[in-house]
Amino acid sequence: MNPSKEQWASIKTELSYPYGAVYLNCDGYLVAARVKTNNMKLEIVVYVDGLMTGKMLWTGYESQIQAMPELCKRFCYWGKIKPKAKHIHLLEKLHGKRECKKRGYYQSYITAMPRFKHPASFIAHIKKHNESIQVLQYPDYVSELAKKKNLTEIDE
Repeated sequence: MNPSKEQWASIKTELSYPYGAVYLNCDGYLVAARVKTNNMKLEIVVYVDGLMTGKMLWTGYESQIQAMPELCKRFCYWGKIKPKAKHIHLLEKLHGKRECKKRGYYQSYITAMPRFKHPASFIAHIKKHNESIQVLQYPDYVSELAKKKNLTEIDE
């Protein structure tokens, strides 16, 4: 059951203010999106199943995007960094254009981080990469998280 337009609007307003928080159930993952301050700017930090782990961080070239972990694809912001023209010009002088192309120096570099700058980008990413989305209230989120953690502790 996906949220209605009114629910998406309320999520957007909740994530527009300092210390706002939204709790979602996306395809079986419990997601908490919280607004934090970073260098006098607001950013949305995403926690999956109550945690932010190293599995949610990824860096690689654009051609390696298939190797990105599932959690990164679903819940992380993808930042794209193009190589600087000055740097490429220097590499072309050293190695030549053909060798630079073979080594992949012209490819963009992608970093995946569980942080978003704007509520609209967070909402668009969640809508695009998750099929079933359900908005949860905080008490429901805590109870679901407790159930999930108890099940994983029994499995281990």
